[in-house]
Amino acid sequence: MDINEFLDREVTDLGLLTDAPEKTEDFGIFPNLNSAKNGSDKGKLEQTEQAYNQLWNNLTQQKLKWNKELYDKIFELSKQISGILNNSYAEVKKKLNQINDTVNKGRAFLREGKKDESFKLYSEAANINNSISNIYFEEKKTAQDQIMDFYKELKNTTDNELMKKVSALIQEINQLLDGAIRCIRANDMANAILMYNKCIGLYNQMPEGFLKYKYSMGVRLLDIYKSISIYSEISSLQQQLTKQTQQFQQQAEYQNPQAAPRLAQREIQQKSQEQLQQNSKQEPQKQSVQLSATKPTAQLFAQTNPKADSLALNSSTALLLRAKKDLAKINIAEGQYKEAFKAVQEALQLAPNDPEAKAMYAKFKTLK
Repeated sequence: MDINEFLDREVTDLGLLTDAPEKTEDFGIFPNLNSAKNGSDKGKLEQTEQAYNQLWNNLTQQKLKWNKELYDKIFELSKQISGILNNSYAEVKKKLNQINDTVNKGRAFLREGKKDESFKLYSEAANINNSISNIYFEEKKTAQDQIMDFYKELKNTTDNELMKKVSALIQEINQLLDGAIRCIRANDMANAILMYNKCIGLYNQMPEGFLKYKYSMGVRLLDIYKSISIYSEISSLQQQLTKQTQQFQQQAEYQNPQAAPRLAQREIQQKSQEQLQQNSKQEPQKQSVQLSATKPTAQLFAQTNPKADSLALNSSTALLLRAKKDLAKINIAEGQYKEAFKAVQEALQLAPNDPEAKAMYAKFKTLK
C-alpha cells in the first residue's frame, strides 16, 4: 500500500468525507513539453512555469484538504521540470557565451572606429538575449547589463564625434560670417555674396539640439542677407535706369535733325558706359562710378526732351532714391559713416530737393 492509498483510507475512516464526491476540478492542461525539454522553445518553457505556478495556486487554495489528483499533477510536473531545467540551461549557457563574444567583438570594432559594425553587433547581442526564456531572469539580467554597458560606450563615442563635428562647423561658419562682413564694409560685394552662399550651405547642415549656436549665427546671417539684398536691388535699379535713359535719349537724338554730332558723342558715351558696367562686375566697390556716369547723360537728355526725361526717370529714380537712403541708414547703424555719407550724396544727386536726404546730409555736415 503506497502513501496515497493510505491517506485516502485514513480520511475515509475518520469520516471526513461525508458528502458526495466532489466534481474533479480542471487544474489546467499541461503544455506540450517535448520542445521545452531541450530548451529550444522559449514559449513552452514559460508555459511550463505558468502551469506549475497555477497548480501550486490551486493547492494553496485547498489548504490542508487532501487532493490526490492535484498532488499527482504537481508531482509529475515537478519531475519533468527538473529535466527541462537541466537541458535548457545548457542552451542558455551557450547563448550567454555568444553574447559575451559578440559584445567583445563589437568593442574591438568600436576602438577601430567602425561604428556601423559595432551597432550591428549590439543589435545581434540584444536579439540573442531576447531569445532566452524569462524563467532565467538572473542570467538575462547579467547579459542585459553587459549589453547596456556596450550601448553606453557606443552612444558616448557617437555623441562625442557629433559634438566635434558641430564645433568645427560652428568655427567655419563664424569665419565665413566675419569674412562676409569685412567684404561688405570694403564694398567687395562679389566676395561677400560668395561667402554668404557658402555660409548658408554649412548653416543648413547644423543638426538639431544646437539651437543656441544656430540662433546666434542666424542673427548675424540675417544682417548680411539684408545688406546684400539691398545692394542687389540698387544694382538692378541702376541698370534699369541706365537702360531706359539710353533708350529715350537715342530716340530723341534720331528725331532731331541736328543730332548727328551728339549722336556720335552718344555712341562714345555708350561704349564708355558698357566698359564701366563690365568693370563693376569685377570690382563691385566701383559701382558708384556707373551711377555718376549716367548723370550727365540724363541731364543732357532732360535738356533735349524734358517730358521724356520725366517719363524715364520718375518711377526708377524713386525706387533708386529709396534704396540709396536705406543703404545710408544701414551703414549708419553699422558705424560705416563714410559709406553712409556717400550714399546720401548719391541720393541727393538723384533728387536734390528730397527732404529726408537733405536732412541726413545736413546732419553729416553738423557732425563734421
